[in-house]
Amino acid sequence: MLLNQIEAAMKLGISFELLEYFTKHCPKKDEARLLQTKTVDGNVFFDDQELVAYQKYLNSPWPFSKGKRPPIPGAIKDDIKSESHLGCAICGYADNGEVAHIVALADSLNNSPDNLIYLCPNHHTKYDLGFKPASNVTLKVIQAAKDLKRNTRQRMMRHEANATKLCLALTTMLKSLKKDFEKGTH
Repeated sequence: MLLNQIEAAMKLGISFELLEYFTKHCPKKDEARLLQTKTVDGNVFFDDQELVAYQKYLNSPWPFSKGKRPPIPGAIKDDIKSESHLGCAICGYADNGEVAHIVALADSLNNSPDNLIYLCPNHHTKYDLGFKPASNVTLKVIQAAKDLKRNTRQRMMRHEANATKLCLALTTMLKSLKKDFEKGTH
């Protein structure tokens, strides 16, 4: 099944900008895998199976040099910040936020947008040191915050897609009425 840009971005839970970035840049250092597109009648589409395969690719371990963490591309960091409206996904605090891993990088080697969330320094530290009794910022809380942010983004995209379809239908109807009106006046 072919999906348009909005549908593809919603399926991956990312922005249009990051979707486009993945078609032109491989996010993993020293690799060349790009998100493939199909052009039909001059329009760009995304194959559903390719999106699933690309998401699996992003969630597979990222290459790294010994002693160095795999870098998170700026486009992914920007998308994660945008997903949380530039504020902590837990408290909304919008100063000095940090892109944090949901599953620790040491355990997952995963810099996929699925494994990243934007947190204030306090919640990032509480989550990373969650084994301490005073912290209630658990994996379950972090995952719920990520799901909430992603679902909100997808709902907004769905509204945008519906508004676009409605405008196109209205434009088509108006053109048809204009044509009918012009035929009737001649």
